[in-house]
Amino acid sequence: MPIPIALVAFFAAALATLLGLAIAHSIVKPLMAAVAHLDQVAGGEVSRDVSQEYLDRSDEIGSLGRGMQKMTVALRTMIQMMINEVSGGIKVLSTSSTALMDTSSHMTSDSHNASEKAHSSPPPPRR
Repeated sequence: MPIPIALVAFFAAALATLLGLAIAHSIVKPLMAAVAHLDQVAGGEVSRDVSQEYLDRSDEIGSLGRGMQKMTVALRTMIQMMINEVSGGIKVLSTSSTALMDTSSHMTSDSHNASEKAHSSPPPPRR
């Protein structure tokens, strides 16, 4: 018994739809993961790496994942360098502040001593 052309066309259309959905899912899922990762990076979260699943791919999604990973590592390095520079500046500022406080304390003490000497010595004789 011959198979009606309409039945073959229906199964071909169903198969094409299923394949299309599978291909779309294999593209959309990694792109959604990439968008989620980039949203985290935009929010300042650079401590998380791109999933190894995407880094190991040899297609465009893998290229995108490796590019995002390079960017994340570079941002992480720049942030660490900035933190180190700020920490060094804070140490210098703290040391300078301590030195200024010591100088101010000595000046206050010397000023009090000079004031006490001025008030305790007899007035000069009048002519």
